[in-house]
Amino acid sequence: MDRVLATRTPPDVPVFIIAAGKASEAMAESLVAWLALHRRNPAGGIVVGTETATAIHPSVLALVGDHPVPGAASHAAARAIHELVGTIPSRSAVHVAISGGASSLIAGPLPGLAMNDVTALFRLLLHSGLEIGAVNAVRKRVSRWSAGRLALACHPSAMTAWVVSDVPGDDLATIGSGPCTADPWTAEAVRSVLNRSGVGARMPAGLNPAFVRDTPSPSLVPEVESVVVASNTTAMQGAVAAAQAADCLIRVDHDLLSGDAAEAGRRLAATAINAAREWHAQNEVLKDEGFGGALRPLFLAWGGETTVRITGEPGRGGRCQELALAAAEALEVSPHPVTLLAAGTDGRDGPTDAAGAVIDQTTWEQIGELGIDGAAALAGHDTHRALDAVGALVRTGPTGTNVMDVVFAVVMPAPATGSGD
Repeated sequence: MDRVLATRTPPDVPVFIIAAGKASEAMAESLVAWLALHRRNPAGGIVVGTETATAIHPSVLALVGDHPVPGAASHAAARAIHELVGTIPSRSAVHVAISGGASSLIAGPLPGLAMNDVTALFRLLLHSGLEIGAVNAVRKRVSRWSAGRLALACHPSAMTAWVVSDVPGDDLATIGSGPCTADPWTAEAVRSVLNRSGVGARMPAGLNPAFVRDTPSPSLVPEVESVVVASNTTAMQGAVAAAQAADCLIRVDHDLLSGDAAEAGRRLAATAINAAREWHAQNEVLKDEGFGGALRPLFLAWGGETTVRITGEPGRGGRCQELALAAAEALEVSPHPVTLLAAGTDGRDGPTDAAGAVIDQTTWEQIGELGIDGAAALAGHDTHRALDAVGALVRTGPTGTNVMDVVFAVVMPAPATGSGD
């Protein structure tokens, strides 16, 4: 974001900052520093994050919202944005910083809806197994600042949206539920999602009116300049650079991960086993030809976001932990050592203290030796306990960003047993 801002000059009007999401504090700090570089200060603003409210400037209010399920703090943040918007003069510029988590952090209810009902709907969606585009299409029907409503409320002020993408395709209408972008979904299409997923039958009846009317028409939502400053591609590029520095042979799957987390874990494990088999076979040939000292590790990389569909009362875990544990089961039969990491780039996988987990072909057996039923842990979505017992969890703490998940696998070359002629 700093690199993009360095090419710009602030407009000669009052500048307001509205930031929401897991990267909100860092993004807002960049905007304040950019203004300061040009001897300017923000005229006002608000930053809504997930952890602590750190004041970044006297004129910018810092708040903490609720995540992943909105509650009283998110409701208060939504009201605070309403109050700020009411003070913005028509001749001004509004810079909005959006990152993953914004949907929940500022999810106050639309007029006529109850906050408790909105909270219940978010909780149902969290366990629905729906992909993020469909989830946020539903959320937009009940959330005060989604579906372009923030851009509409700030009009005619000029608006720029700075976006850290946590969704496939960097879809601006989906990231943070699109506070600055019109909603392409029709009410009929959203009702179909509710019926197909079973969420509609379980959500509070008080929300039914919200799914009859449409969100603001695209013709009404003002034009907003939107700049994607980071995405899953950014994270993958960083991983590839690190692997290159470690002199790895690199294979990146450019198809985004999606679908059920456990199924993805088994699929990626199978891919890693096959790659390891091929790599070791190639290494044997290279060693026979005298290149034993030049063998390199093999690095496999995937990025995206899987889902977990929960039925019944779940245990404790997250999609990356579920993927990792399923991969550990599949890797148990690998004839070659494979180490796999699955982690959320925000540092928090599901409602747990872990970003994800690192496993290898011995992890599943280790879990069983401790008397833990790995299969039951997978079936009950209780992966955190099993992985924690063998020291497989990765705890980074909040990273200040969110660009979906990453999965990396490393295959080390077999040690050379002799030298060539």
